[in-house]
Amino acid sequence: ILKSLGKSEAELLGTLKSLEDAGESQRRAVNNLRMMADSVEDFLFVMDSKGKILFANATAANRLEYSEEELLGMNILELHPPNRRDEAAAVLAETIAGKTRSHEIPLLTKDRTLIPMETRMALGRWDNKNVIIASGRDSTERKLAERRLEESERRFRLIAEEASVGMCILQDDLVRYVNPRIKEILGYS
Repeated sequence: ILKSLGKSEAELLGTLKSLEDAGESQRRAVNNLRMMADSVEDFLFVMDSKGKILFANATAANRLEYSEEELLGMNILELHPPNRRDEAAAVLAETIAGKTRSHEIPLLTKDRTLIPMETRMALGRWDNKNVIIASGRDSTERKLAERRLEESERRFRLIAEEASVGMCILQDDLVRYVNPRIKEILGYS
């Protein structure tokens, strides 16, 4: 058979070795990509145009309390609260149309706990197919920090507005705030 192919045994073995080396190189690249995806704190999903999950990283699986195998094949809409699924479907369609890149629709864990999310999406290619790549971040801490800041600002304003002494905040040589009492002291209305 080798003679009919015009190849020697050594040439055939060399070709097989080259293919084996290429396969090993590809396995390493896939393994490196998997390790990188699993090391980030963001939820990573690759979905087809219908929302079927083709890939989910370990962070997404762990935080959502599913195995990676359970997530594969699941529709991403199943991970959104029922009352927000139509909105999530519309965002998916808008992403495919190139109109939307991000949203703040929460995800549901397996035990139905809500996780507030900030998700960015992009169109891409996966296994030579057009896909949607989504990267989501739990926004619980950011939203808590925003609420604390708003409450702190509210308390400051309440104290400053009712203070019997004049108060002025200067920042970078600019007046950023004056309370009503300092306006009275300086004769401004």
